[in-house]
Amino acid sequence: MLKNSKSKSQEIKESKEEAEKANLKLMNERKKYIDVSIRGSIMYFILTDLALIDSMYQFSLEKITKLFMFVIERVKEEMVSRHNPIQFLVESLTKYIFTQCSRSIFEEHKLVFSFFVASKIGLREKSINSDEYLFFITGNKPGFDNYRRNPLIWLDDKNWNNICMLESICDKFSTITSDMVKYPDLFKQYIFF
Repeated sequence: MLKNSKSKSQEIKESKEEAEKANLKLMNERKKYIDVSIRGSIMYFILTDLALIDSMYQFSLEKITKLFMFVIERVKEEMVSRHNPIQFLVESLTKYIFTQCSRSIFEEHKLVFSFFVASKIGLREKSINSDEYLFFITGNKPGFDNYRRNPLIWLDDKNWNNICMLESICDKFSTITSDMVKYPDLFKQYIFF
């Protein structure tokens, strides 16, 4: 009886160790696909936000899941031969859902949809700074105090303040106000207020 119990205990221990190894392997495989699930969720929430533009745009989770699964089935064989199969899947998923959904929205909303896709992906990948994005969407923040006088007679104060704010939040524009003062004729060509 004791010998039987020890044998059973050993079997349980070995079975538990195998289950832990299998679980660890499964978790590692699952981690590889996080980027795919993130992109899928980004695309889903962009599509649900389209209803804010026109209530006719109703994309259900079931519909997006079907598109998602279709893409996986369609590219799974090709993924094997790719250098970075997960990135290939992410790009295929984005392209297919974008293409399919673009077909079902009005022409006048396609540019907005494209902007949503590009900006949300850029924000996630950190190629777009969130402060810059918010500035682009909303303009000057309330409470931003610009103490610099507007030296440009051809530019109103509101737009001067917006440019000063842009300069303060975006390194790429760190010299824009001094450049505008230095080269006003060049900037006048591109700013139409």
